[in-house]
Amino acid sequence: MAATGSARGGEARLWYYAAAASKGGFVFGYDNSVVDGAVDAIGGTFGAGPGAVGVGAAFSGRIADHVGRIRGMWPAAGLYVLGAAGAASAPSPAVL
Repeated sequence: MAATGSARGGEARLWYYAAAASKGGFVFGYDNSVVDGAVDAIGGTFGAGPGAVGVGAAFSGRIADHVGRIRGMWPAAGLYVLGAAGAASAPSPAVL
């Protein structure tokens, strides 16, 4: 009986790892589709092609490699806060 219980524990572990890998694959695919949509939206909004967006991504990656990911996000977070404050202080929807 010990062998049967051990085999079942191994099978349960296998199913656990398979489920975790499946979730990881799903999230990876979802992330790729979201990023693809964002690249299209950024390109359409700013008139930038995929090459320009790629150069921006490479540039931000090098900054993050140099100063660190968290310190590299602080300027973007600051711009986000300024934009949110500006949107919150708009007197009417037309000003937005």
